[in-house]
Amino acid sequence: MAKEVYVSGLLSRAPNVLAPRFLAADDSGKLLPFRYSVMTRLERERLALCEERMSESELVAIWRKIGALMRLIHQIPMEAFGTIADGRLTLRADSNRAYMDRRWRRNLAQFCELGGEESLAEAMEAKWSERVDRLELCAAPKLCHYDMHPGNLMAKREGDTWRLAGVFDFEDAFAGIRCLISPSACISPELAMRRVGAACSQAMARSIGRAGKRPSNSIGSTKRSNIGIGSLFSDGPQANARPRWRE
Repeated sequence: MAKEVYVSGLLSRAPNVLAPRFLAADDSGKLLPFRYSVMTRLERERLALCEERMSESELVAIWRKIGALMRLIHQIPMEAFGTIADGRLTLRADSNRAYMDRRWRRNLAQFCELGGEESLAEAMEAKWSERVDRLELCAAPKLCHYDMHPGNLMAKREGDTWRLAGVFDFEDAFAGIRCLISPSACISPELAMRRVGAACSQAMARSIGRAGKRPSNSIGSTKRSNIGIGSLFSDGPQANARPRWRE
């Protein structure tokens, strides 16, 4: 609960972010014999339950708005890179490289502890060491929601159109690089299988500022600014190209 309250407070600094606000919260059990929170209400229903009732043009429009919402969240500055826990920033690091390297070491150790093949661990470590310097291209930590999907988004029908009503569930939020997750990973599997799925993903990416022409009010990054653990292991055609970073 403390993490949700903390992140909600950060989001309140950006008035255009559609998210619930905590009015009261207590997990001490002193006032009431249970944990409780009182929040503002997000109207209407989860996007996951109403996507099938939207036309293709409405789906593209709503995912464009989701991209714009993500851009607003990713503009919220953080004092350091790190994990958010217990209502504060923990595992703080002065650089993206230091923070992501710490996470990588932890994940690799867990892989080995759970019986992962030693040869595979060595190959991953070699790949990591070869490309880890790319992480230095991110200079400023931002708030990352990191769980943006239809189950955590609310939509509302107004007249003949659908509008985005808000986002919730901040349990996976952390202080790191902007747009760590690919837009194509945010849409539901059902939508991804439809013809309009690619258009929704592209509309979201353009609103974030990660593909094509960047919106005029975006302070986001270029297409290759997504410098996190996953991108370092990509062997696509641009895998060895030096990513550009624009603050």
